[in-house]
Amino acid sequence: MNSDPNGRFKKIFTDGSKLNGRVGSGIVCLSEARDIIWKEEIRLNDETSIFVAEAMQFKFGPTKEKIVISRSVLMALESHKNHSEVIMKLRNILLVNQQIKLNWVRAHFGIYGNELADLSAKNATTKEDVDIKVKIPKSWIKNQLNLTMLQ
Repeated sequence: MNSDPNGRFKKIFTDGSKLNGRVGSGIVCLSEARDIIWKEEIRLNDETSIFVAEAMQFKFGPTKEKIVISRSVLMALESHKNHSEVIMKLRNILLVNQQIKLNWVRAHFGIYGNELADLSAKNATTKEDVDIKVKIPKSWIKNQLNLTMLQ
């Protein structure tokens, strides 16, 4: 994350988590001094994939922002083959907001913002109520049908 040595960008970290059958999404925005400007812990419906949990968490303000996302989301954005609803929406957001820069970091360990986003996503899985209901992917439905037929 040293590609912004002058601190011109807000640093926004996102993560998704699935624990005990529940899915959560976390997003954290840090200041230059590494203080939390804002954060969100959002519980998603249990059928939501981690990929969607990581891809859907984007909140933008009027200033330049650098967002750290998962490698799978970054690869989906670069692929011309991925037409999922979440990725299409994200592509449109990025087209309109060209000041937004995306980054990927290899691991959570030792990266403060990533650790906070991971914790936020895990905390979201402990909520009783679902905050956002995401459309169930066809792949999940097919998987559930296959599991039922095997029983």
